[in-house]
Amino acid sequence: MKERFKKIKTSLKGKENVVQVFKTPDFMSKIYDISMVTENGLFIRKDHSCTMLYKVPQDSFYKEDSATKFFEVLRSYDFEYRFFYYGINDVYLEVFIKPENENKSMDIQLIEPIEQDMLLKVSECGVTLTAVWLDERLRLIHKRICRYYDAADKNIMNYQKDVAAWKEDITLKAYIPDENTLQIGDYRIKMAFIREFSQTRIKECIQQLLSIEDIECVMIQYSPIKDDCLKAFFHSNYMGCDNELRKLQTKNPVLYKMLSDNTLSDTRTYCFMGISILYTQKDSINGTTSNKESHNVLIKEQSNFGIDGYGATISDYQTNPIRTFTEFIPLGEWNYNQCRLFLNEDIKNTIPIINQNPLAIQEDYSTSNLNEFFM
Repeated sequence: MKERFKKIKTSLKGKENVVQVFKTPDFMSKIYDISMVTENGLFIRKDHSCTMLYKVPQDSFYKEDSATKFFEVLRSYDFEYRFFYYGINDVYLEVFIKPENENKSMDIQLIEPIEQDMLLKVSECGVTLTAVWLDERLRLIHKRICRYYDAADKNIMNYQKDVAAWKEDITLKAYIPDENTLQIGDYRIKMAFIREFSQTRIKECIQQLLSIEDIECVMIQYSPIKDDCLKAFFHSNYMGCDNELRKLQTKNPVLYKMLSDNTLSDTRTYCFMGISILYTQKDSINGTTSNKESHNVLIKEQSNFGIDGYGATISDYQTNPIRTFTEFIPLGEWNYNQCRLFLNEDIKNTIPIINQNPLAIQEDYSTSNLNEFFM
Protein backbone atom coordinates (compact mmCIF):
# COMPACT_ATOMS: atom_id res chain seq x y z
CA MET A 1 0.00 0.00 0.00
CA LYS A 2 3.05 2.25 0.24
CA GLU A 3 3.40 2.48 -3.53
CA ARG A 4 0.22 4.39 -4.32
CA PHE A 5 -1.19 7.88 -4.13
CA LYS A 6 -3.33 7.97 -1.01
CA LYS A 7 -6.14 10.50 -0.88
CA ILE A 8 -5.80 12.49 2.30
CA LYS A 9 -8.12 15.47 2.01
CA THR A 10 -9.76 17.90 -0.40
CA SER A 11 -8.92 21.48 -1.18
CA LEU A 12 -11.67 23.76 -2.40
CA LYS A 13 -11.03 25.49 -5.68
CA GLY A 14 -13.60 28.18 -6.29
CA LYS A 15 -17.17 27.38 -5.30
CA GLU A 16 -17.92 24.48 -7.63
CA ASN A 17 -14.85 22.30 -8.16
CA VAL A 18 -12.91 20.29 -5.63
CA VAL A 19 -9.23 19.45 -6.10
CA GLN A 20 -8.06 16.19 -4.53
CA VAL A 21 -4.90 16.08 -2.42
CA PHE A 22 -2.81 12.92 -2.16
CA LYS A 23 0.01 11.59 -0.04
CA THR A 24 2.75 10.43 -2.41
CA PRO A 25 4.06 6.88 -2.78
CA ASP A 26 6.79 6.04 -0.30
CA PHE A 27 9.66 6.15 -2.82
CA MET A 28 8.77 9.67 -4.00
CA SER A 29 8.84 10.88 -0.42
CA LYS A 30 12.16 9.17 0.40
CA ILE A 31 14.06 9.95 -2.81
CA TYR A 32 12.65 13.31 -3.91
CA ASP A 33 11.18 14.69 -0.65
CA ILE A 34 7.79 15.13 -2.33
CA SER A 35 5.30 14.50 0.46
CA MET A 36 2.02 15.52 -1.17
CA VAL A 37 0.62 16.24 -4.62
CA THR A 38 -2.68 17.56 -5.86
CA GLU A 39 -4.60 16.38 -8.90
CA ASN A 40 -4.01 19.75 -10.59
CA GLY A 41 -0.25 19.16 -10.51
CA LEU A 42 0.99 20.92 -7.36
CA PHE A 43 4.00 19.18 -5.78
CA ILE A 44 4.55 19.84 -2.06
CA ARG A 45 7.92 19.00 -0.51
CA LYS A 46 8.83 17.99 3.03
CA ASP A 47 10.29 21.46 3.68
CA HIS A 48 6.80 22.86 2.89
CA SER A 49 7.91 24.48 -0.37
CA CYS A 50 5.89 23.70 -3.47
CA THR A 51 6.16 23.80 -7.26
CA MET A 52 3.61 24.29 -10.02
CA LEU A 53 4.18 23.52 -13.69
CA TYR A 54 2.75 25.23 -16.78
CA LYS A 55 3.01 24.57 -20.48
CA VAL A 56 4.03 27.72 -22.37
CA PRO A 57 2.07 27.94 -25.65
CA GLN A 58 4.07 27.86 -28.84
CA ASP A 59 2.47 31.00 -30.25
CA SER A 60 3.65 33.07 -27.28
CA PHE A 61 5.67 36.25 -27.55
CA TYR A 62 5.36 36.86 -31.27
CA LYS A 63 4.55 40.43 -30.30
CA GLU A 64 7.69 42.42 -29.66
CA ASP A 65 7.03 43.42 -26.05
CA SER A 66 5.14 40.32 -24.81
CA ALA A 67 8.21 38.62 -23.31
CA THR A 68 9.22 41.81 -21.52
CA LYS A 69 5.75 42.23 -20.00
CA PHE A 70 5.71 38.56 -19.03
CA PHE A 71 9.02 38.96 -17.18
CA GLU A 72 7.70 42.02 -15.36
CA VAL A 73 4.65 40.07 -14.18
CA LEU A 74 6.74 37.19 -12.83
CA ARG A 75 9.29 39.55 -11.27
CA SER A 76 6.50 41.28 -9.37
CA TYR A 77 6.20 38.19 -7.15
CA ASP A 78 8.74 36.93 -4.64
CA PHE A 79 8.90 33.39 -5.94
CA GLU A 80 11.52 31.73 -8.11
CA TYR A 81 10.84 30.18 -11.49
CA ARG A 82 12.52 28.09 -14.15
CA PHE A 83 11.93 27.67 -17.86
CA PHE A 84 12.68 24.24 -19.32
CA TYR A 85 13.38 24.31 -23.04
CA TYR A 86 13.14 20.78 -24.43
CA GLY A 87 13.72 22.18 -27.89
CA ILE A 88 12.65 25.55 -29.21
CA ASN A 89 8.90 24.80 -29.18
CA ASP A 90 8.57 22.54 -26.13
CA VAL A 91 8.76 24.90 -23.17
CA TYR A 92 7.56 24.65 -19.58
CA LEU A 93 7.48 27.10 -16.70
CA GLU A 94 8.00 25.78 -13.16
CA VAL A 95 7.14 28.12 -10.30
CA PHE A 96 8.78 27.53 -6.92
CA ILE A 97 7.13 28.95 -3.80
CA LYS A 98 8.60 28.84 -0.31
CA PRO A 99 6.57 29.42 2.86
CA GLU A 100 7.31 32.71 4.60
CA ASN A 101 8.07 30.80 7.77
CA GLU A 102 10.26 27.74 7.17
CA ASN A 103 8.73 25.93 10.13
CA LYS A 104 5.18 26.51 8.98
CA SER A 105 3.30 24.26 6.58
CA MET A 106 2.14 25.69 3.29
CA ASP A 107 -1.61 26.31 3.20
CA ILE A 108 -2.67 24.88 -0.15
CA GLN A 109 -5.76 27.07 -0.28
CA LEU A 110 -3.58 30.18 -0.13
CA ILE A 111 -1.75 29.14 -3.32
CA GLU A 112 -4.83 29.27 -5.52
CA PRO A 113 -5.35 33.07 -5.24
CA ILE A 114 -1.66 33.61 -6.08
CA GLU A 115 -1.95 31.34 -9.09
CA GLN A 116 -5.15 32.93 -10.34
CA ASP A 117 -3.71 36.41 -9.96
CA MET A 118 -0.58 35.41 -11.88
CA LEU A 119 -2.51 33.70 -14.69
CA LEU A 120 -4.78 36.72 -15.06
CA LYS A 121 -1.88 39.17 -15.29
CA VAL A 122 -0.01 36.90 -17.70
CA SER A 123 -3.10 36.62 -19.91
CA GLU A 124 -3.19 40.41 -20.10
CA CYS A 125 0.26 40.12 -21.73
CA GLY A 126 -1.34 37.97 -24.43
CA VAL A 127 -0.11 34.64 -22.99
CA THR A 128 -2.35 31.81 -21.80
CA LEU A 129 -0.38 29.38 -19.64
CA THR A 130 -1.76 25.84 -19.36
CA ALA A 131 -1.45 24.17 -15.98
CA VAL A 132 0.08 20.68 -16.19
CA TRP A 133 -2.07 18.40 -14.04
CA LEU A 134 -0.76 15.47 -12.04
CA ASP A 135 -0.97 12.66 -14.60
CA GLU A 136 0.41 14.92 -17.34
CA ARG A 137 3.27 16.05 -15.11
CA LEU A 138 4.18 12.48 -14.19
CA ARG A 139 4.04 11.55 -17.87
CA LEU A 140 6.40 14.39 -18.78
CA ILE A 141 8.81 13.41 -15.98
CA HIS A 142 8.74 9.77 -17.08
CA LYS A 143 9.18 10.76 -20.72
CA ARG A 144 12.31 12.80 -19.95
CA ILE A 145 13.81 10.04 -17.78
CA CYS A 146 13.14 7.29 -20.33
CA ARG A 147 14.30 9.24 -23.35
CA TYR A 148 17.49 7.14 -23.54
CA TYR A 149 16.08 3.93 -22.08
CA ASP A 150 14.50 1.61 -24.66
CA ALA A 151 13.51 -1.03 -22.12
CA ALA A 152 11.15 1.34 -20.26
CA ASP A 153 7.40 0.87 -20.51
CA LYS A 154 6.19 3.82 -22.54
CA ASN A 155 2.55 2.76 -22.77
CA ILE A 156 1.36 3.83 -19.34
CA MET A 157 -2.01 5.50 -19.60
CA ASN A 158 -2.72 6.39 -15.97
CA TYR A 159 0.32 7.25 -13.87
CA GLN A 160 -1.65 7.93 -10.73
CA LYS A 161 -3.23 4.46 -10.63
CA ASP A 162 -0.42 2.44 -12.20
CA VAL A 163 2.53 3.43 -10.00
CA ALA A 164 4.29 0.07 -10.22
CA ALA A 165 4.72 0.51 -14.00
CA TRP A 166 7.00 3.53 -13.67
CA LYS A 167 8.45 3.34 -10.16
CA GLU A 168 11.74 1.70 -11.21
CA ASP A 169 12.27 4.22 -14.01
CA ILE A 170 11.71 7.29 -11.87
CA THR A 171 14.16 6.00 -9.25
CA LEU A 172 16.81 6.22 -12.02
CA LYS A 173 18.09 2.68 -11.46
CA ALA A 174 19.16 2.39 -15.12
CA TYR A 175 21.52 5.38 -14.81
CA ILE A 176 25.15 4.72 -13.83
CA PRO A 177 27.11 7.65 -12.30
CA ASP A 178 30.58 8.12 -13.79
CA GLU A 179 32.43 11.08 -12.29
CA ASN A 180 30.34 14.10 -13.37
CA THR A 181 28.30 12.24 -15.99
CA LEU A 182 25.60 9.58 -16.21
CA GLN A 183 25.90 6.49 -18.38
CA ILE A 184 22.83 4.78 -19.81
CA GLY A 185 23.26 2.36 -22.68
CA ASP A 186 25.38 4.02 -25.36
CA TYR A 187 24.70 7.51 -24.02
CA ARG A 188 26.70 9.68 -21.67
CA ILE A 189 24.62 12.48 -20.20
CA LYS A 190 26.43 15.65 -19.18
CA MET A 191 25.27 18.69 -17.27
CA ALA A 192 26.86 22.12 -17.36
CA PHE A 193 26.14 25.75 -16.58
CA ILE A 194 27.08 29.06 -18.16
CA ARG A 195 29.71 30.50 -15.83
CA GLU A 196 30.11 33.86 -17.57
CA PHE A 197 28.16 35.63 -20.26
CA SER A 198 27.87 39.10 -21.68
CA GLN A 199 24.73 40.83 -20.46
CA THR A 200 24.24 42.38 -23.89
CA ARG A 201 24.10 39.06 -25.78
CA ILE A 202 22.30 36.66 -23.44
CA LYS A 203 19.36 36.13 -25.78
CA GLU A 204 21.59 35.29 -28.75
CA CYS A 205 23.61 32.89 -26.57
CA ILE A 206 20.44 31.02 -25.56
CA GLN A 207 19.29 30.83 -29.17
CA GLN A 208 22.65 29.35 -30.13
CA LEU A 209 22.33 26.66 -27.45
CA LEU A 210 18.79 25.78 -28.51
CA SER A 211 19.93 25.27 -32.10
CA ILE A 212 22.36 22.47 -31.19
CA GLU A 213 21.07 18.94 -31.72
CA ASP A 214 22.86 17.21 -28.82
CA ILE A 215 21.52 19.66 -26.23
CA GLU A 216 18.52 18.00 -24.62
CA CYS A 217 17.47 20.79 -22.29
CA VAL A 218 18.28 24.43 -21.66
CA MET A 219 17.08 25.45 -18.22
CA ILE A 220 16.90 29.13 -17.31
CA GLN A 221 16.30 30.08 -13.70
CA TYR A 222 15.20 33.46 -12.39
CA SER A 223 15.38 34.22 -8.69
CA PRO A 224 14.13 37.60 -7.49
CA ILE A 225 16.15 39.40 -4.88
CA LYS A 226 14.86 42.03 -2.49
CA ASP A 227 16.74 45.29 -1.98
CA ASP A 228 17.19 44.50 1.71
CA CYS A 229 18.92 41.22 0.88
CA LEU A 230 21.23 42.95 -1.59
CA LYS A 231 22.02 45.61 0.98
CA ALA A 232 22.75 43.04 3.70
CA PHE A 233 25.02 41.07 1.36
CA PHE A 234 26.95 44.19 0.34
CA HIS A 235 27.55 45.42 3.88
CA SER A 236 28.55 41.98 5.22
CA ASN A 237 30.83 40.90 2.37
CA TYR A 238 32.71 44.04 1.29
CA MET A 239 35.51 45.34 3.48
CA GLY A 240 35.61 49.09 3.29
CA CYS A 241 32.07 49.15 1.93
CA ASP A 242 31.82 52.90 2.62
CA ASN A 243 34.55 53.54 0.06
CA GLU A 244 32.78 51.26 -2.42
CA LEU A 245 29.57 53.17 -1.83
CA ARG A 246 31.25 56.47 -2.64
CA LYS A 247 32.46 55.01 -5.95
CA LEU A 248 28.95 53.87 -6.78
CA GLN A 249 27.65 57.40 -6.28
CA THR A 250 28.98 58.31 -9.73
CA LYS A 251 29.32 54.88 -11.36
CA ASN A 252 25.88 53.52 -10.50
CA PRO A 253 23.58 56.10 -8.82
CA VAL A 254 20.60 53.69 -8.80
CA LEU A 255 22.51 51.01 -6.90
CA TYR A 256 24.07 53.65 -4.64
CA LYS A 257 20.66 54.95 -3.58
CA MET A 258 19.36 51.42 -3.05
CA LEU A 259 22.29 50.49 -0.78
CA SER A 260 22.41 53.72 1.18
CA ASP A 261 18.83 54.94 1.59
CA ASN A 262 17.01 53.03 4.33
CA THR A 263 13.73 54.83 3.68
CA LEU A 264 13.16 53.36 0.20
CA SER A 265 10.56 50.68 -0.35
CA ASP A 266 11.62 47.61 -2.30
CA THR A 267 12.36 48.63 -5.90
CA ARG A 268 12.73 45.05 -7.28
CA THR A 269 15.50 46.33 -9.53
CA TYR A 270 17.72 43.24 -9.55
CA CYS A 271 17.22 39.55 -10.25
CA PHE A 272 19.42 36.47 -10.23
CA MET A 273 19.52 34.49 -13.46
CA GLY A 274 21.31 31.27 -14.39
CA ILE A 275 21.52 29.16 -17.54
CA SER A 276 22.14 25.41 -17.30
CA ILE A 277 22.25 22.80 -20.04
CA LEU A 278 21.87 19.04 -20.29
CA TYR A 279 23.47 17.38 -23.30
CA THR A 280 24.41 13.93 -24.52
CA GLN A 281 27.40 12.11 -25.98
CA LYS A 282 27.10 8.89 -27.94
CA ASP A 283 29.93 6.57 -26.86
CA SER A 284 31.89 5.43 -29.86
CA ILE A 285 33.78 2.31 -28.74
CA ASN A 286 31.47 -0.54 -27.67
CA GLY A 287 29.47 1.83 -25.55
CA THR A 288 32.47 3.03 -23.54
CA THR A 289 35.19 5.65 -23.76
CA SER A 290 38.31 6.22 -21.71
CA ASN A 291 38.51 9.21 -19.41
CA LYS A 292 41.03 10.85 -21.74
CA GLU A 293 38.81 10.30 -24.77
CA SER A 294 35.78 11.61 -22.88
CA HIS A 295 37.70 14.71 -21.85
CA ASN A 296 38.80 15.36 -25.44
CA VAL A 297 35.25 14.90 -26.71
CA LEU A 298 33.97 17.26 -24.01
CA ILE A 299 36.46 19.97 -25.00
CA LYS A 300 35.47 19.53 -28.64
CA GLU A 301 31.75 19.72 -27.82
CA GLN A 302 32.18 22.79 -25.67
CA SER A 303 33.99 24.61 -28.48
CA ASN A 304 31.25 23.52 -30.89
CA PHE A 305 28.61 25.11 -28.71
CA GLY A 306 29.83 28.38 -30.16
CA ILE A 307 28.87 30.38 -27.10
CA ASP A 308 32.37 31.81 -26.68
CA GLY A 309 31.46 34.11 -29.55
CA TYR A 310 28.82 35.63 -27.29
CA GLY A 311 31.24 36.29 -24.47
CA ALA A 312 30.15 33.19 -22.57
CA THR A 313 32.06 30.36 -20.91
CA ILE A 314 30.78 26.99 -19.73
CA SER A 315 31.62 24.77 -16.75
CA ASP A 316 30.57 21.22 -15.89
CA TYR A 317 28.61 20.64 -12.73
CA GLN A 318 30.97 19.19 -10.11
CA THR A 319 28.08 17.72 -8.15
CA ASN A 320 26.24 14.44 -7.64
CA PRO A 321 25.24 13.59 -11.25
CA ILE A 322 22.03 11.80 -10.27
CA ARG A 323 20.81 14.75 -8.21
CA THR A 324 21.92 17.21 -10.88
CA PHE A 325 20.06 15.28 -13.59
CA THR A 326 16.81 15.66 -11.67
CA GLU A 327 17.20 19.44 -11.89
CA PHE A 328 16.39 19.17 -15.61
CA ILE A 329 13.06 17.41 -15.20
CA PRO A 330 10.13 19.09 -13.42
CA LEU A 331 10.27 17.04 -10.22
CA GLY A 332 10.58 20.12 -8.06
CA GLU A 333 14.27 19.47 -7.33
CA TRP A 334 16.11 22.77 -6.73
CA ASN A 335 19.42 21.63 -5.27
CA TYR A 336 22.04 23.38 -7.39
CA ASN A 337 21.50 27.00 -8.38
CA GLN A 338 24.07 28.63 -10.67
CA CYS A 339 22.77 32.19 -10.87
CA ARG A 340 24.38 35.58 -11.43
CA LEU A 341 23.07 39.00 -10.40
CA PHE A 342 21.59 41.17 -13.17
CA LEU A 343 19.58 44.31 -13.55
CA ASN A 344 16.05 43.45 -14.63
CA GLU A 345 16.52 45.68 -17.65
CA ASP A 346 19.39 43.51 -18.87
CA ILE A 347 17.52 40.20 -18.83
CA LYS A 348 13.82 40.96 -19.23
CA ASN A 349 13.92 40.18 -22.97
CA THR A 350 15.42 36.71 -22.48
CA ILE A 351 12.23 34.74 -21.72
CA PRO A 352 10.91 32.74 -23.34
CA ILE A 353 12.36 32.33 -26.82
CA ILE A 354 9.56 30.52 -28.61
CA ASN A 355 8.26 30.20 -32.14
CA GLN A 356 8.01 33.78 -33.38
CA ASN A 357 5.57 32.85 -36.15
CA PRO A 358 2.01 32.37 -34.84
CA LEU A 359 1.03 30.65 -38.12
CA ALA A 360 3.61 27.90 -37.64
CA ILE A 361 2.02 26.40 -34.52
CA GLN A 362 2.43 22.67 -34.10
CA GLU A 363 0.25 20.39 -31.98
CA ASP A 364 1.16 20.63 -28.34
CA TYR A 365 2.57 18.03 -25.96
CA SER A 366 -0.80 16.65 -24.91
CA THR A 367 -1.56 15.37 -28.43
CA SER A 368 1.12 14.71 -31.03
CA ASN A 369 4.03 14.33 -28.63
CA LEU A 370 2.17 11.66 -26.72
CA ASN A 371 2.16 9.59 -29.90
CA GLU A 372 5.94 9.86 -29.97
CA PHE A 373 6.09 8.65 -26.37
CA PHE A 374 3.68 5.74 -26.83
CA MET A 375 5.80 3.97 -29.47
